[in-house]
Amino acid sequence: MNKFLAGQPLQVGVEGDELVIRIGVDTLAYAFEVGDVNNPFNEAADDFVRSWQVVDKYKFAKGVANRLCDEREDGSTPITDILDEAYIRAVEDDMGVEEDQRLVTDEMNEYHGA
Repeated sequence: MNKFLAGQPLQVGVEGDELVIRIGVDTLAYAFEVGDVNNPFNEAADDFVRSWQVVDKYKFAKGVANRLCDEREDGSTPITDILDEAYIRAVEDDMGVEEDQRLVTDEMNEYHGA
């Protein structure tokens, strides 16, 4: 695999008709290994201690992808939680939306995408 792609930083953008979220597997593994969640303060050592080391970056990335799509009883996932928050921020920033006070109908809830 191309080293540049594996080390690609987190990117979010619109490509054609798709919202694309992309991160290289090296970057993902590195971000986990140096992140706060993996480096808690250890009282006995009086320092931060890394809990886990990624030994298979592809398997780790697949595991992260799977967990982002873990569906709860209501159908929501960690990724839909992120999108829900982003929707609100986009509305607050007036990014391609306008106020719509119509009553919600069954037809409005039908998916009309491609």
